[in-house]
Amino acid sequence: MIKWVDKLRTFRISHRCLLLLLVLIFNSVQISASNAHTVVSSNASIYKEISLLCIEQGSAMPSSSGPWTMQELLLMVGEIDRAKLSRTGQIRYDAVQAQLGLATVAPASSFSAVSSLQLNLEGYAHTNATAFAKEDDWFYENEKRSPIAIVDGQAWIGDQFYLYSNFGIKNNRFATEDPDSNAPSDTLLFSPHVSTNLIKSGTHDFDTPSRAFLAFGGEHYSLQFGRDLISWGYGTTGNLIIDDHVKYHEFLKLSLFSKQFKFTNLIMFMDPPGYITKNRDPYYPDNKTVPTVRMFLAHRFEFTPIPPLRIEVSENVMYQDTTFNMKYLNPLFIYHNLSNRGQFNAIADITVTYTLRPNLAMYATWVIDQVAAPGEGNDQPNAMAYQVGLRTLFPRETGYWSLTSEFVYTDPYLYLRDHVDFIVMTRERDQYYGYVPHYEFLGYQYGGDALVGLLQAEWNGNGACSAGGEVFYMAHGATTKDTEFVFGEMEAITTPSSPTIHTLRLGLWGSYRAERLPISLWSRIDVVNRWDSSHQVDVQVAAGISYTL
Repeated sequence: MIKWVDKLRTFRISHRCLLLLLVLIFNSVQISASNAHTVVSSNASIYKEISLLCIEQGSAMPSSSGPWTMQELLLMVGEIDRAKLSRTGQIRYDAVQAQLGLATVAPASSFSAVSSLQLNLEGYAHTNATAFAKEDDWFYENEKRSPIAIVDGQAWIGDQFYLYSNFGIKNNRFATEDPDSNAPSDTLLFSPHVSTNLIKSGTHDFDTPSRAFLAFGGEHYSLQFGRDLISWGYGTTGNLIIDDHVKYHEFLKLSLFSKQFKFTNLIMFMDPPGYITKNRDPYYPDNKTVPTVRMFLAHRFEFTPIPPLRIEVSENVMYQDTTFNMKYLNPLFIYHNLSNRGQFNAIADITVTYTLRPNLAMYATWVIDQVAAPGEGNDQPNAMAYQVGLRTLFPRETGYWSLTSEFVYTDPYLYLRDHVDFIVMTRERDQYYGYVPHYEFLGYQYGGDALVGLLQAEWNGNGACSAGGEVFYMAHGATTKDTEFVFGEMEAITTPSSPTIHTLRLGLWGSYRAERLPISLWSRIDVVNRWDSSHQVDVQVAAGISYTL
């Protein structure tokens, strides 16, 4: 009992110190300026605005390989003719130009910096705490939930260098009421009928910052090193090669870009799959054949041969070994020729977006994980994925209506392999227990063996309000990230395999942003129906308010 009282007292003191630290950081530096190499995150609203403007004009959607820099966004906007836009389009074009204009003003000194503090209060409720007790049962899962407080800091050095980092106070997905006896799980946070984002005893996520990096660039290039989220693709339900549903990515990324061409070379750093111990000790496996190096090596080529058409092609490989060999970092190597399956696993995609006419665009992605070439035999079943979507705009005097439909098919063994797969692991730290491994697919969040359909309608007002609704359906077979892949013994099966779980989700959401105050409010409700051996229903509600200083 005394031990738990001491832990609780330490918890309260530590979080008071953290809040005080946030206030001190926020007030320490406020020398505001910027340069054109500010990094724009993969889920930034300004990119979405530019994409909508391109569709309305009748040109191809811009590069899907985020994050981007302000300099790259300036090139995207430069291809938009304001005169071809509706009144709503012109209003939003002017707003985008005003935001980008801040990045084109040279700083008054060689150094400038700014910080901000955002406070978030969120609540979550659901009706079925028995059958929907884990994070995977929620639409509004952990990565969508906001920290109760977050400070971010940005700095610009000269006209080329940009630095960013943040510090947040947030609940970890894993927790336990008795760390001496039970390993942490996600049920403590996700099973209660009602919960909030307020920090509980022992649930603080120490894995912060969520974004921290150094970037520099010029008129047609940028280099970024650190922690951020990568996203490649136009998908609404997710992307097939790299998706931003995970906690973060750690990487070194070089981008070369012009109006018609972009080349990206990416080196993503990952924990080796065997690093699952609960302690903080360095990873030195007893077995010298166990991999200690794991990286995702990727390059992507993007072309706009004609204004309404954009083609993006990537060739990529997961690299895993006991030692690091720098020769594999060649940015123009043909990764598929690294054919040692004990070290490598290649995956490639081609993505096409074509604007059929003003206000109507389509996109499609084809992913090849495994396909047998002539003479290779049938030791491994084919593993491919397909995504097709259609996006329609309806400009009105006060905003945009948009309608998106999407279909995704993934083969059962997509991302799986016996030696080197495309499942990434992060070590989530519980405050008292230690580290807990958490596994996600690098690409599509639902993995292989999935058949997914989506119909979504959304209103984006020129003012403070937005709202939307969607119908989501998924048939998922028995193959998951936990399925053991045995080389030469995997039966060729079709999606969805048996037994199949069917999910039908109906969602509604809305948000409001105060015009004169730095306050925003949002809420959403999802009715989730799930059929497997029985029929289960859960009504999930989430709502929040944010205040930014």
